[in-house]
Amino acid sequence: MKPGRDLAVVGLLMLAVLAPRLLVFGVNENYFGDAVMRAELGGRWAERPRVIGSFDQGGYQFGPLHIVLLGILTKLGGSREHVGRWLSLLAAVLTVVPLFWLTRRLFDLRAAIVACLGLAVWGMHIQFSTTAASESLSLLLILGTAALFARAVLDDHRPSLLAAAFVFNLACATRYDVWLWAPMLCVALALQKRFGWAISFGALCLAFPLAWSYGNWLDRGDPFFPFRFIDEYHRRWFPDGEQLWGVASYRFQNLVFWPAIALLTLSPLIGLAGMLGVWRAFRERSELRWLVGLIVLPTLLFTFRSTVTGSFVPLGRFAVKEVGLLLPFVWFGFQWPLLVRFQKPLLWVTAVVAIVLPASIGFFTLHREGKWENSLRPVSPVSTNPVDLMVVARFLEREVNAGGEAVVLDTDAQYRDLQLAFFSGLPEERLARYRWEIFPLRLAAAQPKFLVRIEGGDLAKVTAVQGDLLHFNGWTFRELRGFAAPFHVYQR
Repeated sequence: MKPGRDLAVVGLLMLAVLAPRLLVFGVNENYFGDAVMRAELGGRWAERPRVIGSFDQGGYQFGPLHIVLLGILTKLGGSREHVGRWLSLLAAVLTVVPLFWLTRRLFDLRAAIVACLGLAVWGMHIQFSTTAASESLSLLLILGTAALFARAVLDDHRPSLLAAAFVFNLACATRYDVWLWAPMLCVALALQKRFGWAISFGALCLAFPLAWSYGNWLDRGDPFFPFRFIDEYHRRWFPDGEQLWGVASYRFQNLVFWPAIALLTLSPLIGLAGMLGVWRAFRERSELRWLVGLIVLPTLLFTFRSTVTGSFVPLGRFAVKEVGLLLPFVWFGFQWPLLVRFQKPLLWVTAVVAIVLPASIGFFTLHREGKWENSLRPVSPVSTNPVDLMVVARFLEREVNAGGEAVVLDTDAQYRDLQLAFFSGLPEERLARYRWEIFPLRLAAAQPKFLVRIEGGDLAKVTAVQGDLLHFNGWTFRELRGFAAPFHVYQR
């Protein structure tokens, strides 16, 4: 191992990861992955900095670390619309470091280069790297934990174990699904007969989970309230998928969801090589079975919930850590004896497909609506809001916000009102959102001059529409032209 050479390679690989993300950065918008809500919560934290100790203290169903980081950057003068995107881009580039050193330690330099190049063209990760979602930061911390843990167990290096526990707590404070790693890593240590390590590592890994659970117990009387909140949301949401696709079809889709996401977003040959590498590592490299377990066991658990119990709706972003952990195994998969004789042409085909496939999906979903476009958008490298929605949002930004006016915002089941509010740039005091409990107070204080109605939205319960007139709260609004259904814009 030559540290100077490896550092130079890492620098070049960081540029390789940065390049495709910069290409789409100017196009992408906050859309999926709760990006808008996270950015809003970060802005609220910037207005009143504090420790977020529970669901009710400003974290809601999200892990607090990402929100606090967004708040700090906003406090330093960052744009609410873009600060989270820059944070994700920074995290994406830094992810090269733990991915490289993890793969370098497990295999060799060539495997590390291949893993990082796979990250560079990973279409779904390109989207996460250019929006305010938490997946880019989460993957950085997850791979950091794995890299430090690998050094600890393979080199018998106790300080790395302590560092792994520290980074693991940061990962736990970002997303909840990584909490599953604590018992699995402790069991891995125990199976290696490192019982003292297992106990100390497990105790250190409880730092954030215990503090967060204690805060929720104080505020809600339930230490696991965020988990129950998320679980209940998925249980209510699951029947929608069965109704749309049919019970058998939907559950079969969920059965193959995790491997399908790997094959589609990493590209088929990279995904297959990663899976083959995992299989080979399990059979041939017993010292790596703990890492295989981090991929396979959560996949089986969430697949069971989404097929047998019907209590979990799988989304692409939930597979990020398992798909990301396939990358270190890709070159090992290509080294399978039956593939070695075809390795050179196979690598060329893999490279071409890995570039063309995400680019094609990106162009297919860019500013386009339709069944297939909407189905592929969550895993596309490009994330854009519906064109008609952005026309309304930019009108609110240009006419309503710039004019110092206020607006009434309808609420709908697809959360399009959240997108409108975010991209309008309107401050909260000039937004009367029907979604929030303080709607009557905001309505009385803001005296809004404009109203946005969404077809099928909840404002229909309290409004009356007659032609181009809308009656609400004793006021009469007239519809403005130039906007497409399902959005209707009115002026009082």
